[in-house]
Amino acid sequence: KPLASLAASEAVDWSKVHVFFGNERVAGETAGKCAKGALEDFVAACGIPSANVHEVPRIGNEGIRCAQDAATAYEKVLRAQPSNVLGQSTLGLPAVDLLLLGTGPDGHTGSLYPDSIQ
Repeated sequence: KPLASLAASEAVDWSKVHVFFGNERVAGETAGKCAKGALEDFVAACGIPSANVHEVPRIGNEGIRCAQDAATAYEKVLRAQPSNVLGQSTLGLPAVDLLLLGTGPDGHTGSLYPDSIQ
């Protein structure tokens, strides 16, 4: 929600901002939780066009049967972006200008949990 306060910034042309997700749930009751929060709290407030919001496919949609299918489909979405939207690293991987990561109450971020063997 604090990001919504950025909407008043005249330094950003929000019509050119694209939103991608790197830590999204693809199954179960919480599927799409990150996108939902971003859409409600940030995207709408800033006036980012819905065409510029690139959600991770969810299981059961678009022929997605498992998390690997979702990852493969989203990789195609990322790689299909023009260079003025999503750059490319020297290794040929998609490169973003800004990455925002939230943290959970236990200090986890990006589904990396403290004291976890994962």
